[in-house]
Amino acid sequence: MAKRLSTKHQILMITMKWWKGEGELKLKGNIYLHGVCPKTQLYTPSGRRKILPALLFSISLIPSLFKVNPDVIDCQNIPYLPAFACKLFCVFRHGPLIITWHEIWGDY
Repeated sequence: MAKRLSTKHQILMITMKWWKGEGELKLKGNIYLHGVCPKTQLYTPSGRRKILPALLFSISLIPSLFKVNPDVIDCQNIPYLPAFACKLFCVFRHGPLIITWHEIWGDY
């Protein structure tokens, strides 16, 4: 989706900073990665998702959104907390928020 939209729009993917070097990384064309907080271990030794990394990312996300002031936000549904941060931004800036929901059941 980002690749197709980048032909006419600038795409900014906001994430934890999983790479070394600067906080912003240019990918192909008009696609950029923007790291807002340091990477952290996402899972416990037993394989459960930790809540602290999602909380850290969500808190770091809010000032970053106000800094870049996007026209549209497409937020992933997991781990939920960033969706609340994005909604808070959209309430103040009156912009659209899209939440993309991926669900895989497999051998459930």
